[in-house]
Amino acid sequence: MRKWGIMALVQKNGKKPKLGIDLDNTLANTDAIFRELLKEHYGIDLSREDETGKKEEVTGLSTEEVLQLVREGWATPDRIFPLNKNLTYFLSSLHEIYEIYKT
Repeated sequence: MRKWGIMALVQKNGKKPKLGIDLDNTLANTDAIFRELLKEHYGIDLSREDETGKKEEVTGLSTEEVLQLVREGWATPDRIFPLNKNLTYFLSSLHEIYEIYKT
């Protein structure tokens, strides 16, 4: 059973309460995007089964190189696909009530 990636209700800012949502592989396919970018930029073909530890350890890349790939993945929303068909509706509904942050 997949759990929803709602992390925490942080604080009220005078307008809307803040809500942090963990999208990484709970609501969106971010590991697949990382593997795609890893192959594009570094020629490393990593399978889902190979991802058994920290990305730096598995790939041999520095933390900054890994973060750059993650940033690029999030900067290209056309690559991000929801893991639940109702994600767009779910996030839109939450956005009406909360100020939402991706964590």
